[in-house]
Amino acid sequence: MELILWAGDFGLISLNLDCIRVTAYARLTKAPVKIKYCRNPYCTYPVLQHESRYVYNYTEIVKHLEKLSYVLDDKLDEKQYGESYVLINMLTLHLNPVLEYLFWQNETNYETLVRKWYSQVIPIPFINLIYPSRRRKLAHEFFDTLFPHQDREAIEITLLKGVQECITCLTTRLGESSYFHGNSYTSIDVAVYSYLALITEIPLPNNPFANLIRGFENLSTFIKRFNCDVFPDVQYDSKYVCRFFGSKIKTNEDDDLSTSLTMKVVIVSAALCGMFFYALSKNIINLTKLNSFIVIDDK
Repeated sequence: MELILWAGDFGLISLNLDCIRVTAYARLTKAPVKIKYCRNPYCTYPVLQHESRYVYNYTEIVKHLEKLSYVLDDKLDEKQYGESYVLINMLTLHLNPVLEYLFWQNETNYETLVRKWYSQVIPIPFINLIYPSRRRKLAHEFFDTLFPHQDREAIEITLLKGVQECITCLTTRLGESSYFHGNSYTSIDVAVYSYLALITEIPLPNNPFANLIRGFENLSTFIKRFNCDVFPDVQYDSKYVCRFFGSKIKTNEDDDLSTSLTMKVVIVSAALCGMFFYALSKNIINLTKLNSFIVIDDK
């Protein structure tokens, strides 16, 4: 079996929520999957290829793995199943908008890190510049619908209140335990790790949500333990850009400027050539007459 993921960075197996979840699930159940990365932003992630079949998204992939006897929650009772379901819904409700906000709505994060990261990750010219702006436009539409007539500060305050409620519930439920249920990781542990790691591990310059989460020692310890237990082979490494004030980002800014100037020169040159040949075809310019202006010195 082959598991196709969106690119990872900053010590995370992927920067896609469901890619992290499904990879953790596969490792914890010891499903024999080979990881393959894809950097096309328009693909659907994650994808499980098993023989000639392709299975998409976290829920469907988990169902497929369970049919093959790779089950993570087989030791949970009915009450624990119900509690996991409620907690995962709470994470989705409160933390999905936070991820959307941090990466695409917050201008400082977008301009300083996110846009540059995508420009380096996506290998297709022009798409690596077009995709981030289009993706950000979708985020703006999302927040305009979710929080009509609210400015950025008001949105952030509302999101922080939701995160506070969510994190308080999680830290209380975890307590001094290593796991949310029993003596081993289950799907709720996988979900909690995936959300919290994406919020706290990426070096975004403006991230009050990460500071809030780090204030709860048991959750911070949980993230570190999960990294060591499930992803020991994934070391912190900024593959595409250095930390947001690092030298490579400054270089990228220079590259962006250079690329922009180069593209302008190419576009203007192409336009001038097109105008010249159009003028020739319409006899607006006569080459014979032009020769009279050219003096050739044979000496």
